[in-house]
Amino acid sequence: MKSEKLKIKNKTIWQVGFTLAEMVLVVSIILTLFGIISVDLFRSQTSTSLTSSIQTFISDIKSQQIKAMVGATDGRSSSDNYGIYFTPTKYTLFHGLVYNPTDPANFNVQLDDNITFSSIGFNNNTLVFLEQSGEVSTYSAIANTVTIKNTAGTEQKTITVNRYGAITGIN
Repeated sequence: MKSEKLKIKNKTIWQVGFTLAEMVLVVSIILTLFGIISVDLFRSQTSTSLTSSIQTFISDIKSQQIKAMVGATDGRSSSDNYGIYFTPTKYTLFHGLVYNPTDPANFNVQLDDNITFSSIGFNNNTLVFLEQSGEVSTYSAIANTVTIKNTAGTEQKTITVNRYGAITGIN
């Protein structure tokens, strides 16, 4: 900051202010910091979106398994198997041993923007829990994963389910 002395009719007045160079320097520092913060916030947002989608998905897996184990009827006359059918951008919660796309009781869950299932390792894109035991129907040790990917970035997570329907890994 520069100070200049001015004399007006036997009085001294000090003028205080910033030079143009000082203002340009401060503005450029602020813009640089803003740019760095914006990039970090974008990365954080995409990571949060993937984490949120995974948490919702895992909750739905556990819910479907519990319904099968306790014999939930959901308004029907008898208990049934419960499962999840996968497509790249959504999954459908259903009852029965086989996914029926015309069943009005199906519940679709749309994934967040930029989140997709990039690899579905279950037989026929379906994960079914058996009535009473909650075990995975037609379990295969080589077809027991689903990968969720954030297409806006490079982050992805693979969820592994064992024969008993327990989630054994999120990598």
